[in-house]
Amino acid sequence: MKFLKKRDYTGTVRKIVNDDKTEVLGIVGTFKDLMDLGIVEQVTNYFWNTWCCIPGPGRIETWNGIGATREEAIRKALFGKKF
Repeated sequence: MKFLKKRDYTGTVRKIVNDDKTEVLGIVGTFKDLMDLGIVEQVTNYFWNTWCCIPGPGRIETWNGIGATREEAIRKALFGKKF
């Protein structure tokens, strides 16, 4: 497995390829760098103005707290009983 980057690029994002560089296995980088490059948007179809609600520690049973508005994100988040 090898990690490739564009010349003069200084961020964390790297393309993951097999040893002979004939197959792309994926991409890796910090979430911030992946978002800055627009990769998260391309893969998830969630954009910078998407709202996200994350339940507090010990309260996640299932999670889908993503929505177009704050209200939608809260409504879609499932706040489970505290474990």
